[in-house]
Amino acid sequence: MAEILTGAGDTIDASNVSRYLARYPDLPSIKIGKFRYVDPVKLARHRKTNVNVLEKQDARGVEPAKASPIAPSPETGPVEDLPETEATSEIQQANLALRKLQIREKELALAEKEGTLVPDVEVLALISGVMQAMITALEGEEIAMVQKFGREVGAGFRKARRAAQARAASRLSELARQHLPPALSAQAPAAVPVDAAA
Repeated sequence: MAEILTGAGDTIDASNVSRYLARYPDLPSIKIGKFRYVDPVKLARHRKTNVNVLEKQDARGVEPAKASPIAPSPETGPVEDLPETEATSEIQQANLALRKLQIREKELALAEKEGTLVPDVEVLALISGVMQAMITALEGEEIAMVQKFGREVGAGFRKARRAAQARAASRLSELARQHLPPALSAQAPAAVPVDAAA
């Protein structure tokens, strides 16, 4: 990688490339074993727009060399040199994994922007709001039933309502464990409040 950058007019050695990647974690790279892989085009672009790099080059009196630009390639080079045969396979795997991750992130961002993907936190909040509205409505009906049919009928309705809430909370908890991260799935049963008394 250092040779590629140096050949493109950005004089740097391998250890400085490693330090650069550690200093700028926003620059996508993948570590496999003791080697770190990065897209040379993105690294070169990042350094060309980095004020700190430009200031250091100016301070040293370094002028960009007239060199051919780095051409995009499906293969990216390692920060440290690897034997040719070993590097090719690992570089391809690392590059493919990085590209898949970048594509996935873009797809998720687009889906969220278009409204076809709703964050899990918002889904849980919506379920909680709907369930609370339904329970409040049923509690109102319970009061009306007590007034119209007496306490015995009201007590039977209350018992049925509480049993239904408990079943709903159990089912929601089960679905949350299957589809939500652990931190969120623990909050799911609260979306269907269950009265303490049976």
